[in-house]
Amino acid sequence: MEQDPSSYSKEDQSKFVDKWENNIEKIERNRKIMREGREAAEIYKNLGLMATEGYNIRRIDKIP
Repeated sequence: MEQDPSSYSKEDQSKFVDKWENNIEKIERNRKIMREGREAAEIYKNLGLMATEGYNIRRIDKIP
């Protein structure tokens, strides 16, 4: 079902597009953060890092 484009003002359409673009940018930022986290976790796993005094690093066998 399509909405009649004339029912929205140009200002409302512009606000909708701005919000949509902001959401896409947030998704891309989150995707980048998740990818970097996954890569960092893989490095820790491959190095077999163990906890040392003063640091809370555990050996990681499987990433959830």
